[in-house]
Amino acid sequence: MTRQDRKRLIFYWTAPKNLLAILLFIILTVIIQYTFIASTIPTRRHDSTTFTLPAINITISLLRHIIPISVIVALTTSFTHLTTHIATVPRKTATSRKTPPRKARRKPQHLKPLRKFYKKVHNSARKIKNKILKTPAISRIQRRVALARALIKSAIAILASFTIILLLIAVAAYPKLVPTATINFYQWNDVFLTFVVATIKAAETAANNIAPIGIVAAAIHNALISVAPTFRNVLEGTASAITKGLVTLNPTEKYLIIQNASAWTVAIAALLYSQYAKARRYRR
Repeated sequence: MTRQDRKRLIFYWTAPKNLLAILLFIILTVIIQYTFIASTIPTRRHDSTTFTLPAINITISLLRHIIPISVIVALTTSFTHLTTHIATVPRKTATSRKTPPRKARRKPQHLKPLRKFYKKVHNSARKIKNKILKTPAISRIQRRVALARALIKSAIAILASFTIILLLIAVAAYPKLVPTATINFYQWNDVFLTFVVATIKAAETAANNIAPIGIVAAAIHNALISVAPTFRNVLEGTASAITKGLVTLNPTEKYLIIQNASAWTVAIAALLYSQYAKARRYRR
């Protein structure tokens, strides 16, 4: 039995297509940062961290400019590092792997010509496939597909991880964030609110008209109501030690903690996963 190992894809970030990928990633990161800053730091609030460069007469803010730029640089370097290590292509030569010995069993002799014909066709198809895969055009296509997959996977992993960690810490620091966001969403989307209300009324009508559904729904409702206080107490007891310190901080300290914790977590995770991918590739 043969197996194709994979090797690391060597490419250059100075190529136009790779630079375009970095530029698109930076644009997405800037959008996330702008959304977070606009919702966290009030625009009318006086920023004591601003300073002016007299030579070019530009005002720079530590909170609105320096820290977001640092986070963008950290995420971009994590993106390039992760892409470099997970982009792999199959090796040109296949390595053989010994299969465990199997118990010999008697095969019917009348199928021997058919087995020989199938073996010849299989070997011929495998040789043709290997020759096609070794052509320069197919190799270039494989490299481009591998690079595109690595770019997309890395960008999704970095941005999704950063956004999720950012939201989790923000919810812990601002306990009223989710209720306020939900109320605002319902206020700004009358159509969705009407749809939710109509769905609830339709479910209540179905439960009242159909006895089995009503019994099951009532049982589930009563069970959830009885379990809800215990579940809430468990969550509050588990998260109180973490959220208590965050809630008491001022908005600037919360902003700094959220930005730094999210960026550092993503960067460390990218480093650890790249080392894992490297070790896994060498073990094959």
